[in-house]
Amino acid sequence: MKKTDFEDFAYAGRKQKPGTVILTLVATMIGASATIGLSARTASIGFPAFWWLACGSIGLILQSALLSGKIRESGAGTLPELADITVSRTAGTGIAAIIVVSWVGIVGAQFVASGSLAVSLIETLKTAASSKSGAGAASALDTGTGYRIAVIVVWAVVTAYTTFGGQVSVIKTDIAQAALIFLGVLAALVCVFVSKGSGSAETGFSNSLVFKEITLLNDKFTLIDLIYLLFITGGTYFLGPDIVSRNVIAKDASTARKAVKTSALILLFFSLMITLVSLWGRIYLGAVTNPLLSLMSGTLPATVSVLLAFSLASSLLSSADTSLINAAVIAETSLFRGQSVARTRTLALAISTLAMLLALARQDVISIFLTSYSVYSPGVVFPLSFAVYFHGKRKINKTVWYSGVILGSLSGLLSAIHAGSLFGGALGTALSWPLLPLAGMCVSLLTSVLSVCV
Repeated sequence: MKKTDFEDFAYAGRKQKPGTVILTLVATMIGASATIGLSARTASIGFPAFWWLACGSIGLILQSALLSGKIRESGAGTLPELADITVSRTAGTGIAAIIVVSWVGIVGAQFVASGSLAVSLIETLKTAASSKSGAGAASALDTGTGYRIAVIVVWAVVTAYTTFGGQVSVIKTDIAQAALIFLGVLAALVCVFVSKGSGSAETGFSNSLVFKEITLLNDKFTLIDLIYLLFITGGTYFLGPDIVSRNVIAKDASTARKAVKTSALILLFFSLMITLVSLWGRIYLGAVTNPLLSLMSGTLPATVSVLLAFSLASSLLSSADTSLINAAVIAETSLFRGQSVARTRTLALAISTLAMLLALARQDVISIFLTSYSVYSPGVVFPLSFAVYFHGKRKINKTVWYSGVILGSLSGLLSAIHAGSLFGGALGTALSWPLLPLAGMCVSLLTSVLSVCV
C-alpha cells in the first residue's frame, strides 16, 4: 500500500477548505454528550448543563489562538505524533496508549446514546400501538431488546463505512449530518417556544417559567463543578485527538485557525439551543429522565419529532465515526509504528467492538465521557500543550515532563475506578471525584511549567 493511500485514508489528503473543516469539526463535536447526554444533565441540574459545551467552546477559542496553526505547521498527522516531534517517540507512544484506551469509552458513549434514542422511539411506538390495538400490541415492543439491537446496528453501520472509506468517508457524511443536526434542534426550539410556550390556549404554558430557571450556577452545579468541566472537558477541546485531527485535514495553518474559531462560536450557540429546549421539556413535562427524548413522545408534532430523531441519530454517527477512525489511526501510527490501511481497518474493528460491549454493559452517557476524559485530560493536555507551544523555543526536560504525564493520568485512573469507594475516611474523600482529577491537572500544569524552565 502506497504512502499516499494511507495519507488519503487517515488524513483526507490534508487539503480540506475552511467550510469543509468547519462542518466536519462541528459534526464531530456535537455527539452523544452534546445532545442526549446534555439533555439528561439538564433534567438533573437545570440550565447549568449549558456549561458542558460552553467549556468546550472556551477550549476551542484558546486553541485557535495558541495552538491550531502550530499543530498544522508541525506536519504531524495525529496528536501522539505531535508528542513524537516535540518531545520523543516514547512520549508519543505513551500518549497514544492513553488515547486509545480512553477513546474506547468515547465511542462506546455514542453507541449508548444510539440505544437510548431507539428506546425513546420504541416508547413512542408503544403509545401509538396501545391507542390503536390495545395493550397486547404495545407489550410486543421490548425496549430492552430495542436498546441492544440499536447498539449493535449502529456499531455495524459505523464500523462498516468507517473502516471501508476512512477519513474521506467520515468527512463526506459529516457535511450532511452537521446541517441535519442544526435543523432538527432548531425546529424543536421554535416549536416549543413559539407554538407551545407562548401562553396559547392549547397548553396554557408560558415561556416565562423557563426563563426564570436560567442561572449559570445553582445548588446542584457549583463553582467546583464548573472548574472541573473547564479543565477536564474543556481540555479535550483545547487539545484532544478528534479536534487535532480536524486541524490536520485543513489545507494550511490559516484554515485550521479560522475553522476552529468559527466552530467554537457555533458550538456555543448550539449549547444554548439544546439546553433551552431541554429546560423547557424539564419544566413542562415534569420529572423525566431525558427531556429531549420525552418531547418526541407526543409533545412535538410528528414531523418535528421525526426530524429531531434524524438529527440526533446524525449527531451520534458523526461523532462515533470520527472518534473511531482517529483512535485506529493513532494505534496504527504510534503503537504499531506503521502505515498499513489493512491493519488500521482491523484496529478500527477491534476498538469499535470493545466500545459496543461497553455500551451493552453501561448506559450513562455523561459518566462514560467523564470517566474517559478524567484519564486523558490530567495526563495529556498541559504537558503536550507546553511541548507544542515551546517547541523550537525551549528545550524540554523530559524527566520532569514524563512525571507530569504519569502522575496526571494516574490521578484520573484512580478516580475512574472509583477510588473513593476503595478507601475510607478522609483519604476516600480526597480521592473522590472531582477533586482527584483536578489535583492531577494541577500537578501536570506544575510539571509542564518546570519542564520548560529547568
